[in-house]
Amino acid sequence: GAGPTAEQRKLPQSRNSPRHAANAAMRLYVEAAGRTVPLDVSRTTDAASVLRKLKRRRIRCDRLCVRGRPWDAQETIKHLNLQPNDTIQGLGRLRGGCLEHQLKLYMRCVHLFKVLIAFYMFCVGAGILSDQSIHRAYGSVYIFYGLVVFILSLLKPCNIALGHYGSSRHNKCALLIILLFDGFAIFVQLIIAGFFLADGQYELYGENSITGRRMDGCKGATCTEEESRKLRSDCNRVQVPEESKYSKRDCDAYWASDRTAGMRLAWLAEYSQAIRYGGDEGKKMALDDLQGKGMCCGFAPPDSCDRIENDDKYPCSGGFEFSGRDLSCEGVGRDMLKQRVKCSPKLANWYPLDKTFSDEAPCQAFADGETAAVIQNSLGCRTDWGTGLCNTWEVTPDSTGCAVYFEGLMNGKLYPNGWMLLATVGVEGMTIIIACFYCWKRKDHDVLSTAYIYEEPWDPVKEGKLHVGLQEAEAMGGGDDDF
Repeated sequence: GAGPTAEQRKLPQSRNSPRHAANAAMRLYVEAAGRTVPLDVSRTTDAASVLRKLKRRRIRCDRLCVRGRPWDAQETIKHLNLQPNDTIQGLGRLRGGCLEHQLKLYMRCVHLFKVLIAFYMFCVGAGILSDQSIHRAYGSVYIFYGLVVFILSLLKPCNIALGHYGSSRHNKCALLIILLFDGFAIFVQLIIAGFFLADGQYELYGENSITGRRMDGCKGATCTEEESRKLRSDCNRVQVPEESKYSKRDCDAYWASDRTAGMRLAWLAEYSQAIRYGGDEGKKMALDDLQGKGMCCGFAPPDSCDRIENDDKYPCSGGFEFSGRDLSCEGVGRDMLKQRVKCSPKLANWYPLDKTFSDEAPCQAFADGETAAVIQNSLGCRTDWGTGLCNTWEVTPDSTGCAVYFEGLMNGKLYPNGWMLLATVGVEGMTIIIACFYCWKRKDHDVLSTAYIYEEPWDPVKEGKLHVGLQEAEAMGGGDDDF
């Protein structure tokens, strides 16, 4: 059990011992900065030591690669099982954003956004398909627009899955398919977003607009946004202000336009669902709340039927349409569709009673001194299909209808969605750009083998070390007959 004696310690250690073999010096070759540099290392040398050796030789190198894979800082030559005269690759710092792994990361981030976009478009498409007030106000063509958005939302998950497969496998066919699909989606979404933005804001009146004539109160052929807003505000009052620059012809053009007719049709449907045939209490409360918040009553201004009476019929559609501006008239009573605006037969500036009520209509007014307050003695309604407490409000020259306020609420269903669809186009465009870069990049098997790039076979003739090879062969017992 005693330790080695002094004589034993003086004995030379065998160079064939396992410990000596593990720590023996060996030569490696590093390709960096366009040079091939020999380095004497041991089995315990790590990547940091190699980089320090290169730095002392003034060779700029930030990282190392062995057999096509990065050499981690904690790994030694023994871990990598490197042999004498092996070649490793010295590389600079990664620069640029078009490397394959970065493109793959970008594509996955874009796919995450596209999942959210698909869900958003699903909700928007389903909402437009189910919201009949939009079909009545803006036309049955919005059934088609909603269907297009809905179908795109269902196709996007398939496109996302194909894009993930193409980016993960570097499959250029899959990348080309998503590129074409996203290009088609951008084209469609731009068209739909354009309609949403155009219809989702108040009209500018003039010769080239819905009114079809130059407005007397506007300076140019087409009114500015401020002039159009002022026209709506003045014409929506019981009495047009004396200082207003808009004439009766201007107001007549506004009330007779198809745009206003569509909004009125949507209002009539809301009234029918809230009041007629038992009514929907939730719809009635919503309509009452709308009139309270807008400080208005009915669609058109009270006591003003003679100013807006219109014998034209509503341009009702036959159902699903791909184009045009015919309106959906479903859910509106036939008596309301006979003409756009009908006045009371007993008093010209009042509106007609709702004849679906046999006893007491929601809105009915009588002549002064009338004692028998029955529906047969009523002169009509002072408000244009108004509901709730607003029918009892005092009518003044400044009293207004809800046409402008209601149109603003309807526009709010389209205008924000138009901008959101435009924003989604940006994401689709990013997908196309990334897919293009990915398609242009070569696959691994299209380039020179990484095994050759990072581990070029050692050539003794090229390195000028052929005599070393002969000496090793002779030491191993080879003779002239072996060559």
